[in-house]
Amino acid sequence: MADVAAVVEAIGADSVEVLPTVAADVAAGSSEGGAEGGTYALRDAEGNVMRTGRTNNLARRELEHARDPNLKDFTFEVQQRTDVRSEQRGLEQMLHDKYSPPLNKINPISPTNPRLQEYMDAARGFLEK
Repeated sequence: MADVAAVVEAIGADSVEVLPTVAADVAAGSSEGGAEGGTYALRDAEGNVMRTGRTNNLARRELEHARDPNLKDFTFEVQQRTDVRSEQRGLEQMLHDKYSPPLNKINPISPTNPRLQEYMDAARGFLEK
């Protein structure tokens, strides 16, 4: 499991308070299956999903968004935890398809990607667990 203090120090954040979502999970040891990565959504004050993404380290990504002047006011919301890249790719695409977030600049998986079906099957398998 990622050491939150090391992540905070590595990106120069002042305290763990800037990452309430993931820090609380790490402190409680409650990440599903010990996964550090997964998918997330950024929500505005009205609850609209403005951006979705995937990462191999949710704690680090939450800190990065908290420090970004354009994203810091959005709420970071973990959607699924998995360290399996193919699951992350498919799950991210599902989130993108569901919410059509306005701040996502590109489609997570190109429709011409030869592995598209593999990623989507991996995501469906994850959701069926």
